[in-house]
Amino acid sequence: MIPADRAQRILELLAQEGSVRVADLSQRLGVSAMTIHRDLDELEQRGQLRKVRGGAVPVVPAGGDEERCLVCGMRPRRRHQVLLRFADGSERRACCPHCGLLAIAHNYRQISNALVTDFLYERPIGARQATYVVAPQVSICCSPTVLAFEQRSDAERFQAGFGGRVETIEGAMRFLEAMTRVDLR
Repeated sequence: MIPADRAQRILELLAQEGSVRVADLSQRLGVSAMTIHRDLDELEQRGQLRKVRGGAVPVVPAGGDEERCLVCGMRPRRRHQVLLRFADGSERRACCPHCGLLAIAHNYRQISNALVTDFLYERPIGARQATYVVAPQVSICCSPTVLAFEQRSDAERFQAGFGGRVETIEGAMRFLEAMTRVDLR
């Protein structure tokens, strides 16, 4: 596969999946991880994606409302932001999984894809695939704190040290519904 074809395929996979990983792309496209890194560097230089540790995510336009959480108005920080892609093609960010899950619950028909940030490794992961720790004895942003982890084992280790409950996305949303006394469905 020539570089231009690989680049096009990477962008197609990014649009379909919401994020891409170097290891997965290397395997799917039959090239080395270094080749994928070079492809991602080139696509990032052209402004077509943003490289993150281990992969890439879509570009979020700078400035304006995109720089503020769509739920609470705080400025999202890289370590716990949530990227929400809407059916109309627009993208917005939430400052943390707490606000991200509230936004998903309130706008679930309009949201086509949601990426949360793994708290330990700062990698984007699909919101549905993540494991959450709700209400740990750590305050990072909005209250009650909700943290996302790619691996359930990481969430369980974090919970063992800092308390809280380990939940799926559905459990975390039920928890937020009970805490905020708002019907999120």
